[in-house]
Amino acid sequence: MESAKTIIAFAGRKACGKGIAGNLLVEKYKAYPIDYSSSLHEALTIMGIPDTQSNIATLSMFLRTRFGADAFQRAVSKKISSSSSELISLFGARRVSDFDSIQKKYRFFLIYIDSNYENRYKRYTSRTKAGDSGLNEEEFQVKDNEEPELQIESLKSLAYSVIENNGSFDEFQQKLLESFARLRL
Repeated sequence: MESAKTIIAFAGRKACGKGIAGNLLVEKYKAYPIDYSSSLHEALTIMGIPDTQSNIATLSMFLRTRFGADAFQRAVSKKISSSSSELISLFGARRVSDFDSIQKKYRFFLIYIDSNYENRYKRYTSRTKAGDSGLNEEEFQVKDNEEPELQIESLKSLAYSVIENNGSFDEFQQKLLESFARLRL
């Protein structure tokens, strides 16, 4: 471990609550937020391509295939290094290759957010992100079984903490705060 920085990475299936978890760490502990997909959103916007989940997945697969499975890890590592913050909230890890070398370089904790299919579907279809609302359950099921989502499940066994998000917002927030407290941030 080379640095005193602490990285808290959040992973989980689509619409499980990882964004809420990452944002809570930013709000309560003044962590610096880094989202794996932010570079993808920026690239699509710059190129004038609609910023939809489908386009993000396509661009992500292209970049990983063409430039290596660790392409996003390299980008995120640069963002971590350039941040003056000692605490980083990292959301959207989907594969071990997204954080393999990061966990060796920094004080690293992976928190896996687990939520059942029904709750994730309700959340996903009520969101306002482009391409998220208006999906029927069959369309959501197809998205939920795309390649990146299937790999996320393997991260659960590597997590420092697995937090269930099937209750109320307040219950989820309390579980997150308890998990953060155990990290002694």
